[in-house]
Amino acid sequence: MAWKNVQYQNGKYRTSEGGGGGHTYSTTEQVIATWIDGSDIYERTFVFDTPLSVAYNTWVDTGVVLGDGWKIIHADFIDIYNANLGAMNVTPYSSFTGNPVGVMNLRDATISLKYMILQYTKTTD
Repeated sequence: MAWKNVQYQNGKYRTSEGGGGGHTYSTTEQVIATWIDGSDIYERTFVFDTPLSVAYNTWVDTGVVLGDGWKIIHADFIDIYNANLGAMNVTPYSSFTGNPVGVMNLRDATISLKYMILQYTKTTD
């Protein structure tokens, strides 16, 4: 996917993607698919009211804390220009309940993150 255009409509974030189609993102948790083990895949979009500035090769705490039993399976990050930075350029860390999700910028410049989209499974509900 080359890009995402994020728009806020009716209390939800919606994107149109380079390949056509679209996906409705929400700041509330939603089930979006089934993982290979049969468990639900959840998705939630986090919006940074003040863009999160992340310098090159630096870990920054996003302030988002993992819920009970969450296991991150994918994360996307979108900057203030609505460019999809994806999980290859920005790497989340945290695999333990109650720990904050951190991000490391692997680009050779400081970036300003506006959105973090987490996809995860849960061992508890």
